[in-house]
Amino acid sequence: MDSPECFSAAHFQKYLSGVLESQHSRSSRPSAYHRKKVRLLVVLQGYTDVIDVVQALQTHPDVDVKASFAIGAVTTCVEPLSSYMEH
Repeated sequence: MDSPECFSAAHFQKYLSGVLESQHSRSSRPSAYHRKKVRLLVVLQGYTDVIDVVQALQTHPDVDVKASFAIGAVTTCVEPLSSYMEH
């Protein structure tokens, strides 16, 4: 992410590729990682639309990266002092 306020799908996709590459290089049995999904916790600062993160994963140009990661849960936090709700 280029700045805390701006989510970059391209940067996130490069990050996912790097994570997968490091997992492959650390493994003595690379075939084990082709069968197993990699668990990853992504924490983003500032406001980020969840759909942008989901689409960045689902539209990753590398098929191996798409197949290695799955979205298990999406959680969001709201800072009450910087939010308002209209009635």
